[in-house]
Amino acid sequence: MAQSSEALNTRLENINAIQPLLEALRTISLSNWRFSLRKIELAKSYISSLFEIYNGLELFDEDSGWENLINGNQKPLILAIGSNRGLCGNFNRDIAGKLQQIIKTDTEKYRVAIVGERLRKILDRKNFTIHQYIPLPNTTEITQKKINAIINQISSGSGTQNITLLFKTYRGAGRSQVILSPVFPNEFIKPAANKKSLDNFIFDTPKKEINSLLFENLFQLSAYYAFLLSSAAEHSTRFQFMENASKNADHLSDELFLEVQSLRRQKITEEMQELAVGAGLLNKRR
Repeated sequence: MAQSSEALNTRLENINAIQPLLEALRTISLSNWRFSLRKIELAKSYISSLFEIYNGLELFDEDSGWENLINGNQKPLILAIGSNRGLCGNFNRDIAGKLQQIIKTDTEKYRVAIVGERLRKILDRKNFTIHQYIPLPNTTEITQKKINAIINQISSGSGTQNITLLFKTYRGAGRSQVILSPVFPNEFIKPAANKKSLDNFIFDTPKKEINSLLFENLFQLSAYYAFLLSSAAEHSTRFQFMENASKNADHLSDELFLEVQSLRRQKITEEMQELAVGAGLLNKRR
């Protein structure tokens, strides 16, 4: 009985010791999640404004569309965005699984670049060939300048290379979805269809130059936006896991506490019975 009580006390102490850590991870995840969402709103507002200008200019035709600005001479590159840390469920495993599914049919068709230490380790264990690895910036370090540098690094300075993003996009609290999409045009940004009135402006810049400038900006902003969506998905998932783990720890702590108290009462009762038997107040049990 004493060993059982001691074991329960040890478990209870271990759970009580880990609870502050769970709360700290939960708080950090919540802070990074909210930070990512604020950046997403700001980026989305700017991208929408850029699309309003595009819609107002109505520059694009069959000879000057986005596809003609993409360098299609280089081997297609897949940029997979993972995380640096774990404790976020299947976040990285889902991306790794999708990447393997894409590459298994033709390993020579694509180049693969990986962002995120945890995703790299998963792919290394699977002996998956990675052509390039880039460290993932911390949430507060995800800026347009930083992401532009990553894009230039993986594309050897050619930001208009044919790059496909593979990442988990944010779908709400604790919800995410693996998405495979070109950087731009893409499937993860839905800009407003409004037109900005440009009647009072005079343009003397050639159409091709305006096309190129708009494409470059929207390409870079889209890559930046994808990293923000991935960050929000990662931290919201981790927050949900820490929230559930914290609740489970509280519940288990309460159960163990009641069990320990029950064992203590039982032990006290047995000791009182032994004293009563010794004093002749009770008959000794056979």
